[in-house]
Parts: sequence; structure tokens; C-alpha cells
Amino acid sequence: MGNYKDWINTIDINTDYFSAFIKAWIAFNSWYRSAYDAYSSDSALMDKIKSEHNIFKTSITNLFSADGQQGMDFRENVGKLHIALESSAVLSQERTKERVPISFNSIAVVNPNNKVSGVKIWYNQIYIECTRTNINTKIKRTKSGEIIFDFTQERYDIDELSINPQFTSLHSDCQRRCIEQYRSVSPYLIESVLTNTDPFIDCSGIKFIEDTTKVSRGIIDVLYLLRCSLMYGDIEPNALAMDVYKYAYYILTAGLKKLV
Repeated sequence: MGNYKDWINTIDINTDYFSAFIKAWIAFNSWYRSAYDAYSSDSALMDKIKSEHNIFKTSITNLFSADGQQGMDFRENVGKLHIALESSAVLSQERTKERVPISFNSIAVVNPNNKVSGVKIWYNQIYIECTRTNINTKIKRTKSGEIIFDFTQERYDIDELSINPQFTSLHSDCQRRCIEQYRSVSPYLIESVLTNTDPFIDCSGIKFIEDTTKVSRGIIDVLYLLRCSLMYGDIEPNALAMDVYKYAYYILTAGLKKLV
């Protein structure tokens, strides 16, 4: 007859939170594909969900600010997700070409400014337009209209611009001013939803800002970046990463259950 201690040691069910998170995301994907344009990219749809009023964002906001056990549990999971992220350093290259840590300290917000029109530098004017499909940087002579620099990129990449041979041949002041204007049309602005000062909302000992709209936007951004990292194989499937996806799963499912 088997030893009862051996049986006791096997009673815990180890949930695969990587798979659980993806299963929850499939449900989320089904909702936002029905609620928004089914032919838009996931990145574009997430920008809409983060910035516009919708039932999912509202559910996240309400859960974060709710009284009672449900609100306490949700805030605890958000705080524990932050702690797990800091411990595991799950990376993503969804926003830039570089793999950077996913964090509540670095929430991407769509930059409403996507165009520079006729900024003057010496006898030249700078024109930059950033769209979802490309970014075009153009410099032309003010009087003659002669174009002295015209560079189109598939995505925002300041390093690629900086080393372009035609660009480096420009006067240093013109290069500097152009880089300044280029930065102003970055597709995303980065903000933190954490704080070290009063007032704040306590989440498992982590201080979040009181602006629940910004926090809900940050939660959705983090969940989306975690989805990307998992789908693209950018994570190490270890216990620390599993912890991240456990709390991400709890948060995502809590929001989804408010949709039914």
C-alpha cells in the first residue's frame, strides 16, 4: 500500500499559467475583434482600447478602485504583478527595436503629435510626418524649395536616421535641430503609473498613482506586452516568468468576467 505522505505531496495542481494566460487572451481577442475593426492590427486595437471609453477599460478601472474583497484582491494582484515583473525582467521589443523590460514604470501612451511642419533652421525648413506605416523626414531650402534631405523609414528609428550618410553630411546644427523635432513625433510617450509621494493607492505595498484611468491604461498596456512576449517567444519559461503570468492571468480574467 502506498505511503500516504507520497500522495499528500502530489495533491497540489501546478497550473501552467503561460497556457492559462493565452486561453484568457483568446477570449479577450474575441471580444475586441467583435467590438472594434476586425481588420486592424492588435497594436492599433490596443491603442484604441487604452485611449477610448469602452466596457473592458471601465471594468479594469472599477475593479482597481472598488471597495470590498473583490477590489482588494484585484489591487493585490496588480501589486504582485509589478513585484513579479521587477524580479523576472520579462522583456519586450513591441515598442522599439530593442528588448526592454516590461514595467508599470514605462507605460506607452499614443503621442497625439505626429507631424512637424516647416520648423526653421538657418535657411532651411524641417518637415516630419509619422504614420503607422512609415515616417518621412524632409528638409528643404526656405527660398528655393530645393529638397536637400528626404528620408522615409518603415518605422520610427532615431538611430537609423542619425547614421544615414546623407543626414550626417548636413550641417551639425541642422542635424541637431532635426533630431529634436524627430523626437517630438515619437509614436509613443512614456509615463509611469507608480509614485513615491502622497496621495497614492496601495497595491501589495506598491504605490500606484490615484488616477485610476491612467492606471487602467497602464494595466492594459502591460497585459498586451506580456501577450506579445509570450507569443513571440521572448521569455525564459522559468518559475519567475510563470509568477508574472499567474498574476497577469488573474487580472485579465477578472476584467473579462465583468463583460458577461
